[in-house]
Amino acid sequence: MLPEKLVGLYEQLDRGDKRLDLQQLESLLLSLCGSFNGIFIVIDALDEVNIAQERGLFLSTILALQDASVKTFITSRPNLEDIKTQLDQVSQVEIVATASDIRRYLEERVKTNPVFMKRITSSLGLEEKIVNTIVSRASGM
Repeated sequence: MLPEKLVGLYEQLDRGDKRLDLQQLESLLLSLCGSFNGIFIVIDALDEVNIAQERGLFLSTILALQDASVKTFITSRPNLEDIKTQLDQVSQVEIVATASDIRRYLEERVKTNPVFMKRITSSLGLEEKIVNTIVSRASGM
């Protein structure tokens, strides 16, 4: 069952073209946090939000929710300074694939893709060249 405040807001917004701004969304999320015993928010690929200013506002909102006992899990590439700066006070785990992990994954994918296998078997060494190129450029991704 959804909280009445959320249902009412949905009905109000459904009648027109109005959208909530970030402050209204933050206020709504904070008020809804009191309606549940445990809240978990998962944000995948934060680095793919293209505009740094929007990322910053979004992260500020997420960090404000932590004060309301909301647990968050955020994934992101580590190369954006604004994300590093805003998340420097929270627990972080860096996960990096090794070259052998990437190689093993690629070799398995190639072997299980009959269309790809058909295209590369005619050229001796092409599979190894493709795998080596991807592994060398993957940089732990």
